[in-house]
Amino acid sequence: MNAPALLFELQQRSNEYRPGAENHVINFTLLPLTDVDAQVLTAVLGQVPLVIRSGGFGSSRVFATGLRHVWAVQFINGMGNVILDTLEIGGVPVSVLAAREDFEDSAERLSEILQAFN
Repeated sequence: MNAPALLFELQQRSNEYRPGAENHVINFTLLPLTDVDAQVLTAVLGQVPLVIRSGGFGSSRVFATGLRHVWAVQFINGMGNVILDTLEIGGVPVSVLAAREDFEDSAERLSEILQAFN
């Protein structure tokens, strides 16, 4: 039902993506996807053996697909259930990027470690 239109959009956005551009997200939770749609998307996009798991305030799993710049991103609740299922077209998905505060905290900790060795 929706797979052909989604595949066309994914191919077009993948071809148009340029580094530094904002990622585009397709939210499957809000789309009427049939089981056949899901099977077609999975078969056509494939899955590269790369999975990124992220924790913190919430957890997510990110799967690289066989289509350049397209990532399958799932957000997981505390019970281990998928609560949001998306495809993200662009650079590294936003959900796995470190926040500025994380970098600042890491810099502070590294400074403390360096001071301990001096």
